[in-house]
Amino acid sequence: MNVIFRITCLLFFLPLLVSCASSYKSINPETLEYHNQSTNDKIEFSYRYSVLEDSQNKKYVKHEIKNHLNLVAVKITNHTGHEINPMKDVIFYVDKKPVYPVDQKITEREIKQGVPIYLLYLLMSPISIYTSTSTTNGETFNKNSFPIGLIIGPTITATNMIVAGTANKNFDEELEMYSLDKQIRDNETIFALVAFKDIGMDEMALKLK
Repeated sequence: MNVIFRITCLLFFLPLLVSCASSYKSINPETLEYHNQSTNDKIEFSYRYSVLEDSQNKKYVKHEIKNHLNLVAVKITNHTGHEINPMKDVIFYVDKKPVYPVDQKITEREIKQGVPIYLLYLLMSPISIYTSTSTTNGETFNKNSFPIGLIIGPTITATNMIVAGTANKNFDEELEMYSLDKQIRDNETIFALVAFKDIGMDEMALKLK
């Protein structure tokens, strides 16, 4: 195998390896279309399932499914005549059974993509490219080698860890921005991202406690 072929192979596979980590694409729940609208106890409520999938966050969908979570975008308008806090004052129902939001920190931890896993790319560090050969009495000897793995391994590791870490930070920030734990004034509308566990995709509703 000659030097040019080895370098070509490395250049071909390098983008594939670097692309293992993925960035986070914002959901922006206030920009979504909501088709499931209902009104109970003077509260208008609508929701949307599969928001991570629809926003093409494949890495996060994978962990969402693995941990039996469902991140849902909700739209709530308060017409009760007084302030309410959805985390304290309402109960969600799926298929007419009460369900409860998963704690935000747990949601972040269980849905975000892994970061330390990319340290495995450091195993590429021992890879070397032999830059010249010679043949003596029918035997081939490698003259020089270049430890390209010491460049590729740490580079791929660092790139993926930075991409994954930044994506997780953006994911956490969006969950914080659209937290359900906030006061809603009378006639005010809020949008939130809230996770539930083992709820499927049946009809959802909410009512005042």
